[in-house]
Amino acid sequence: MAKRKWVTPDNHPWREAARRAAQQKARKGGRATVVGLALRSAGLRSRPSQRQETTKAQKGTFLTRFDSAPRARLTCFEVAGNIPLACGFFFAGMSDALVEGLLGWVAHPYGDSLKNALDTGWGARGIGRRAFLKGAGLAGMAAVIPARVTGAQETVPNASGTERPTLKAPPLACDCHQHIFDPVRFPFPRPGTESDATVADYRLLQRRLGTTRNVIATPKEYVNDNRVTLDAIAQFAPNARGLASVDPSITDAELESLKKGGMNGVRFLLLGGDAAGTINKIQTLASRVNEMGWHIDFGISADQIIATEDLLMKFPAVIAIDHMARIPEPAGVNHPAYAIVRRLIDKGRTWVKLSLAGGDSKVGPPAYTDVVKLAQAYVQAAPERVVWGTNWPHPNEATKPDDAMIFDLLSEYAPDEATRHRILVENPAVLYGFAKS
Repeated sequence: MAKRKWVTPDNHPWREAARRAAQQKARKGGRATVVGLALRSAGLRSRPSQRQETTKAQKGTFLTRFDSAPRARLTCFEVAGNIPLACGFFFAGMSDALVEGLLGWVAHPYGDSLKNALDTGWGARGIGRRAFLKGAGLAGMAAVIPARVTGAQETVPNASGTERPTLKAPPLACDCHQHIFDPVRFPFPRPGTESDATVADYRLLQRRLGTTRNVIATPKEYVNDNRVTLDAIAQFAPNARGLASVDPSITDAELESLKKGGMNGVRFLLLGGDAAGTINKIQTLASRVNEMGWHIDFGISADQIIATEDLLMKFPAVIAIDHMARIPEPAGVNHPAYAIVRRLIDKGRTWVKLSLAGGDSKVGPPAYTDVVKLAQAYVQAAPERVVWGTNWPHPNEATKPDDAMIFDLLSEYAPDEATRHRILVENPAVLYGFAKS
């Protein structure tokens, strides 16, 4: 069998995770060691991979190569405890065989001891995870390797819980509100609340929930620097869109550049600010983005909705309102802001995001019964005008919610499967310009 070399692509989550860990270690003046093991399908003979090191002076580009059989694929999973990550390297070099091997990288003080164990790696046809680890002399690691390797659980940064949702996501399901924070590659212009919530991390959430598409809103910590969002859209392409943060004086050329990068709207976070002043200030910008087929996304409170009702009713662009319009509980549908949002929806130019379930709930998890009633009211009133989102990585929430539990609430928001499909697939395609199939 001819020897082939396999290189991790630039946007692969394993490489991204390895790079991040190495840089974090390097910032502390230490070293990050990449240790790999490749099992060849021909005779199942183990072969150590190349080893690379990153120091403080080197910000680590990982291009570790592996001798591998044809049709090799790489899957990644985190390991609890002292070992930050390991990767399963699967070979199908023979038509009737699936060989399970282990590929690990270490950016950790105990790296050398793990390297020695990995270098004795072992695998055989038809062997399970626990048997493989035992044969490799790594049985002690079995207790810390999460069950998500077998598909049962998913551990995700910035989220609680490990179980997958009971509700099955349809193909092309979209998370219409999330953020990416990557201060190592894209430093914050102002201090950030989330220090680490990268593309690689979010891919783990997608795998846990079963969603395919996502809409990334530039976090307020980046002010009007949209590079982190544009970079993420490129990595998720063609299944991502973005909401840009811009100054009202932005030029047409700059807007066009954002559009080419996958942006589909502009977001203004009005909470705690002068909502009426901002809405007045962006009238011209709203008209411009409306001509581009974009919309304006507002992070706005219920009280601000009441104070700006006249401006919102005459607003010259399509509006999307975050987080169920932040209607406070227990007032819910009896709050005057809800009636205003309903009138905006009835005009046919406003959307509502069923996101941040815990933000205004007085009941809280796991039931969120007060917010469920509000979401049900939006869905029953205009199922063609609502979308759903996680708000991952849940900025400003000290206790991170269980996103699988949040996803399962959709079965209560919309008990009918056809309506859920509309919320998760059809409506996002309309609002964000995704392909319909």
